[in-house]
Amino acid sequence: MQEKLNKYSEFINILTKNLDAFFENQKDFIKCKAGCSLCCRSGLYPLTNLEYGFLKLGFNKLEKEKQDKINQKCFEIYKERRIFIRNGNEQLDFSYKCPFLFDNLCSLYESRPLICRVHGLITIGLKEGKNYNMPGCLDDGLNYSEVWDEELKDFSLEKATALNIKSHPEVFDVGYEPLLKKFEHIGFGDIRMMFEWFIMDVPDYQKHLDEINKNF
Repeated sequence: MQEKLNKYSEFINILTKNLDAFFENQKDFIKCKAGCSLCCRSGLYPLTNLEYGFLKLGFNKLEKEKQDKINQKCFEIYKERRIFIRNGNEQLDFSYKCPFLFDNLCSLYESRPLICRVHGLITIGLKEGKNYNMPGCLDDGLNYSEVWDEELKDFSLEKATALNIKSHPEVFDVGYEPLLKKFEHIGFGDIRMMFEWFIMDVPDYQKHLDEINKNF
């Protein structure tokens, strides 16, 4: 596992340099800043086994009190999902607040997963037709919203001109799924929701789950 983590760390260093350049290129459209945590308040947050190993390195550096709070949050999320499914909803429709968020800041920012690193840009997807993904915060009036035409579902040159924006929106080949596919040789492993990995690392975690499950 250590060898894989070393390769992943090298990959992250290269990816970060590229992403920094991409965000700089798109700075006229980007509203990301410290304290803006909309993208952390509701999502699936998929995480591969390798990403979890890297994330856990940062987690292990936190004070125990914060570690315990994160683990507690993960069990609460599990409970919320049980209720969500019991009410007749599909499991993949469930979303949750990131358990690492404290005072609107990420407590594991340096070790954050790929899905978090690439968020904010327009990224290539794997779907046919419209094969790119817009950042979720577009709907909240943030990234790219000033030049987006909701009726046309496209960018407006007229809006960009009115704002005197000379650059233009670009689609970058750094979508989460394409990245996993392109660099699969690294050996990312299984994918689970973020909170599931942490639950499975808690000693006697099944006893905690059984206690929750007996009420549903």
